[in-house]
Amino acid sequence: MIALALLAGCGPTTLRIEPNPPDAPTSFRLVGKIVYPGNPTYLPTSLTDASESAVHIAYRTDATYRHSSAAQLFNPLLLFGFHGIGTDAEASAALTIGEDGQTSMDYHATCTAHLSQSIYSFGGPTDSEARRRGLLCAARLIDAELERDQAELRRRFSVPPSESSPLPGGFR
Repeated sequence: MIALALLAGCGPTTLRIEPNPPDAPTSFRLVGKIVYPGNPTYLPTSLTDASESAVHIAYRTDATYRHSSAAQLFNPLLLFGFHGIGTDAEASAALTIGEDGQTSMDYHATCTAHLSQSIYSFGGPTDSEARRRGLLCAARLIDAELERDQAELRRRFSVPPSESSPLPGGFR
């Protein structure tokens, strides 16, 4: 019985992201004044900062952790440094685009990174890696939404072309 309990915690460490983000980077670029206090690594790649732009882009992210098994509450091995059975890192991102103090368009995306590990695994992805991958997934989902809505975005914003933005509407 003891051997069965010890082997129950064995298994590979896996990290699965839902939904599956698009692989291809976007060719669409939205130029505007970006307000984001977080790590720029987690910004959607389609956003380009231009502090003099009339287009205001506010981006925010959030990540929360959920332990995926209530059995962890009763696992004494956690007191001795063993890992829990699994963690879900839910990452969300919100993008607000406006001009002249008016909000024109809002985008939201949420990704969940499911990290499954055995109580004996000390290598492989960590909770922090699950959070990082979730935030990157949310940014890619917003990139895909911006790519899909580029005609509407071009129509709504009247940013004059500049050297850094050769196309009308603040887009490249």
